[in-house]
Parts: sequence; C-alpha cells; structure tokens
Amino acid sequence: MRFSTEQASRHFDNMMKALGIYEKVNNSNLDLKRWTKGEIKGDALMEARIDLIALCDKSFLKHTREEWADIFDKNNVWYERVQSYEEVIDDKQANAIGAFFDPGLGYKIVRGPMTFSTSNVVPNTGISPTVGQHNHEILKEIGYNNTDIKHFEKLDIISTNSNVEKRLS
Repeated sequence: MRFSTEQASRHFDNMMKALGIYEKVNNSNLDLKRWTKGEIKGDALMEARIDLIALCDKSFLKHTREEWADIFDKNNVWYERVQSYEEVIDDKQANAIGAFFDPGLGYKIVRGPMTFSTSNVVPNTGISPTVGQHNHEILKEIGYNNTDIKHFEKLDIISTNSNVEKRLS
C-alpha cells in the first residue's frame, strides 16, 4: 500500500483508527499532531518515529492487502495499492507505454526511463546474464572454494536455475 503524505495531519487519526492503534497513539509521543506542534523533538522524535513504524508494521501483518483496502475505504484513508513484481510486469498501462522489453531470454526487463530522439532505448551491451550465471566466479573471488560452492548449491542457497518464475514463487 502507498499512502498519501499530502495533508498528513488531516489523515493521521483515520489511519491510526483503521490500524486499530488510535488509542495507543493519541496524545502520546507517537502522535503526529504533537510532532507538528513541536512538542516532540530531537532524539525523542526519532525514537517515536521508529516506534510508530514498528507499531504500524505489526498492525499491517494482521490482514491481507485486499482486506486492508476495505478497512481503509471504510475509514476514509487515502491509499493506493502497490503492485507486486508479478502484477506490474503484466500491467496493461506499463506495457502500453513500453516500460518493459523481452531481451530474448523468456522474461521481461525494465526499459530505460527516458528516451531521446536519437537514442536506442534497448540496452546495446548484449544479453544480460542469466540468473546465477556468475555465481561460481563471484564466490571464488570472495574466497569460497569448490566444496563450499557445491554445498551452497546442495542447500539451494545459490542456483544457476534461470527459471525466474519458479525461483520467485
């Protein structure tokens, strides 16, 4: 989820109520209204921010993204769903604007964010490495030997499997 930071003070109480932590936060050091009034400052403010984020994180674990959408709608919380990697790759708008391209390896990668009239927007450095293609070289470079590397592969810590869908599931 992505939340509007515009007029944060206006939406803070609704957000805290939706998360079920309003009573704990209201008029405490975790209350944004006290922060904006300058009542909480310096180290106390930094600590309060960390504590508030932890409290929010704990609340977010209680429901699915879809359940939160319903809760936020009912509590007048401004938000937008953030897509997962799998969702954004299949997003109609992202594909319509050419945000991705297939380098010929069976998966899409992100296209450069800007184009100029004479630029080629597809990388011209050749094909990107496959998943795990350089694992052995990198691990040897940082001090691991073949026995260590075989052990990592056996434990499925590293892989040269380029089936990205399987590895991300």
